[in-house]
Amino acid sequence: MKKITILLLVLFSLNAMATQYPLPASKRTPKVSEIFGRNKKVVNDQKSAKTQFRVSQQMYHSWNGNGYDTMALVEYQYIGSNLVKEKITKFYNGSAFLYNERELHYYDAMGRDTSIVFQHYNLVTQLWENFYKMTTKYDTYGNIVFSGIYAYQQPLGWTLGTAGMREYEYNTQGKITKITYSDWTGTAWRYTDRELWEYTGGLHTAVDNQIWESGSWTNDSRQEYVYTNNAWSQVKSFTWSGTAWLPRYWYKDITWYNFGEMKWTYLLMQEYVLGVWRNSDRAYGFYNSAGLPTRYEYQEYIGVNWVNYYRERWEYDTFNNITLEVSEEWIGAAWAISWGDKFIFEYNANNTIATEFYERWMENTKGWLKIHKLQNWYQNITAVSELPTARSSISIYPQPVREILSFDLRFAESNPKYQIIDLNGRIVKAGILTMMESGSFELHVNDLNRGVYILSVIGSQHKTQHRFIKQ
Repeated sequence: MKKITILLLVLFSLNAMATQYPLPASKRTPKVSEIFGRNKKVVNDQKSAKTQFRVSQQMYHSWNGNGYDTMALVEYQYIGSNLVKEKITKFYNGSAFLYNERELHYYDAMGRDTSIVFQHYNLVTQLWENFYKMTTKYDTYGNIVFSGIYAYQQPLGWTLGTAGMREYEYNTQGKITKITYSDWTGTAWRYTDRELWEYTGGLHTAVDNQIWESGSWTNDSRQEYVYTNNAWSQVKSFTWSGTAWLPRYWYKDITWYNFGEMKWTYLLMQEYVLGVWRNSDRAYGFYNSAGLPTRYEYQEYIGVNWVNYYRERWEYDTFNNITLEVSEEWIGAAWAISWGDKFIFEYNANNTIATEFYERWMENTKGWLKIHKLQNWYQNITAVSELPTARSSISIYPQPVREILSFDLRFAESNPKYQIIDLNGRIVKAGILTMMESGSFELHVNDLNRGVYILSVIGSQHKTQHRFIKQ
């Protein structure tokens, strides 16, 4: 599983700079702040209830073994219709909800998080006091160049604690050629590692990873990418011997269900041992009719046979919200849960989640344990009465495209924003779309280099993505 995970990190690293994914479900009892900060169990960045309504209040109840105890209340305010401006948490003392925590969110013109300030409420002074803040900075290409956590100390004010910095270098085509990573030591910045990117025919075909040791850069690892029809079909991994690159892993026969969203259906991994490539692991990806993953199964090669050893599995309700997420190990002749999360959703008349019940798999008892109940109340910020009936999606044509990219949207947005993202995760084009008289949209892409791109369309209530090929 560790080897497969290495590949998945490689596959998602290019896309992660431009697209945010929710964290995987926790394997422990979540904290209240984590519950309220979590996306509503939806894969990638799709909205849970597919509606114009936004959560105005949430109430958290913890399971005590016999029933649910009320613990906290959270209230939300928004900028526009979809960006959280303020989030206030109140804890229940048995008779009343008392102020406890507050989050203040700040964004740039593109709607990206630039700062989140966390405050605690002083019951004596009855004032909000700064506690810490998270800050993010971007370069002109939309790549993150700084992310840091500051602590607030009297009388010094904000003091930088943990932080990371990325320095990008680009070629004349605007493609990334180098990324240098640094950490904040508490008094100064310190190099940690860097990546050197290579291209062939406009496609990203290799990256060297180096580490900073004793005042100089030292080779550490290397990945090489092979493309078939402008999509990865192979990835080779190397380690540095001190004088040369030595082959280590070879990920072969990679096939894609949807390369634009990095959803794979099959991959084979071989390991280089004593000068010979040997089968090591293979994996299969399965998806439902909505394109959501239902399971990833992993096998290892033992002797001359492929043997099951691990899988991840998901189940969904009719609104595409995850109701079951488990990891399972092959024990004996059957799959056995090693950890998992289970959700039961109750919906209101607007098809938004009214109540969420969460259970966690307990390995010691081999059973499900109730954890919390989360109630939601909504406000219709955009004052749109009708709910969309179809899942946000996009239809692109022609494929591949030379000059003008045309596409239709299944959600009604007259002037949504768009971003075109290359395989390096860099935003190469962005703006606001204007609907044609025909009801479709058009983008001139003749200025783009040949290659594979991801078109991301962001509406007031929806975000959808699709891969396209530029000839």
